[in-house]
Amino acid sequence: MVWALLGAILFVAAGYWLVTGDFSNTRRGAMAPFIGWASIIFFGACALVGLWRLLRPVAPVTLSSSGIRFILVSPDVVPWTGVSNVSEKRVYGQKYVRLALDPAVAKGLPLTLATRLVRAGRRLSDLTIGAQTLKITHDELLRLIRAYVGAHGGKTVPAFPKSQSTGLAAQS
Repeated sequence: MVWALLGAILFVAAGYWLVTGDFSNTRRGAMAPFIGWASIIFFGACALVGLWRLLRPVAPVTLSSSGIRFILVSPDVVPWTGVSNVSEKRVYGQKYVRLALDPAVAKGLPLTLATRLVRAGRRLSDLTIGAQTLKITHDELLRLIRAYVGAHGGKTVPAFPKSQSTGLAAQS
């Protein structure tokens, strides 16, 4: 995250240079201010988002007795009753946990802008979560999710301790 923030700041500086520099003697000098402003606006917004995320880290995956929240896909909690199957998925050698969702739950789930853009109008049918950005292994993530799914049944499940160091939050 720090490298992305530094890169965004570098591009803002390059944009400023394009806006304030004298490019009148070059063939494409008229485009320099336009490209500079576009760079300042876009990468400035990226830098602000990066700074916000750096100062206010949020666990990307939250497990609770009511369900699972995966902030990259939706701000809402997916109830455990809406998960029909938990399995492993491999993509180019990387392991992921796949949670098949009940169609009614998936249809009512609000999606993040990034997810809507990537899905391009296709409906959401599952959550695919990788442990690569978490500080736990794939096997631990799979075990935790299976434990919650197996224990939910409309009952209160024992809370797992909240762990800031894993990037995975467990709540009761």
